[in-house]
Amino acid sequence: MENRERKKGGPCPYVGNPLEECYVAGMNSQNIEQAIHYCGANYEECDIYQRAYRMNQHPMKGRNIDY
Repeated sequence: MENRERKKGGPCPYVGNPLEECYVAGMNSQNIEQAIHYCGANYEECDIYQRAYRMNQHPMKGRNIDY
């Protein structure tokens, strides 16, 4: 299912299986605001998501994520 398209307006595709550096991976009082903003519908604005996507680590590459 590598040709699936991302759903618009949904949460970040990494929420269910986050990268080590994702805000939700180590959520605490210091980054909760970023997690709410970037891990929700605004994930395409997230530097972590953009960097991973550019490096071909996006969910369509070897991750079992339903998005």
